[in-house]
Amino acid sequence: MIVVFGSINVDLTFMVERQPAPGETILCSSYLASPGGKGANQAVAAARAGAETRMIGCVGRDHFAAPALATLKNAGVDTSNITEVETPTGCATICVDANAENAIVVASGANREVRATQVPDALPRRLAERHNLTCVLTLGRKGAVVYGPGGGFSIPALPVEPLDSTGAGDTFIGVMAAGLDTGLPTAEAARRASAAAAIACTKPGAQTGIPVVSEINDALKRLSAAQPT
Repeated sequence: MIVVFGSINVDLTFMVERQPAPGETILCSSYLASPGGKGANQAVAAARAGAETRMIGCVGRDHFAAPALATLKNAGVDTSNITEVETPTGCATICVDANAENAIVVASGANREVRATQVPDALPRRLAERHNLTCVLTLGRKGAVVYGPGGGFSIPALPVEPLDSTGAGDTFIGVMAAGLDTGLPTAEAARRASAAAAIACTKPGAQTGIPVVSEINDALKRLSAAQPT
């Protein structure tokens, strides 16, 4: 099982030609309201990659709570440990420019109310007993580097034309965790994660861009093997 302890937001994404300068107002044609938050993004990525996943966090008692949780529930994430609090649900505004680079402002809101006591003791214990620590450095278009008990590996990146890089790192983490949970070797789990993160960059929004297993499997056919370092 994958247990994610972290943030749950609603994202408001604006597609702009360029980022505004200080004091400047710029216009764009539309915006996308979608669920986000690093914790929630990672949980959705893990669940869509086939892992049993539980999300632990907080949302407010407001109109943003339902859309913030909708994709988690639709992906099959266990949301029974998500708590409602009086503080408003977290919200992020994201400007994505023509080069797919983003600038983000986050109002943490209910995410500041998340406490370690929400995590059942049996779950930290289970994760600690099962996994040794592994360090992963993501490098964007250059892929990633993984170091752990099995040695070091250079993970390639899938060449894509990026549209929106929001949530790509979260996708990498969630999909890699799902791979490890199913027993994949570290290097192969990271390779799947790299493919998934690349796909996420080709779609707008954070959780709306996270791929499912079939998309990841198709992308893997075009991705080189991991190389020992």
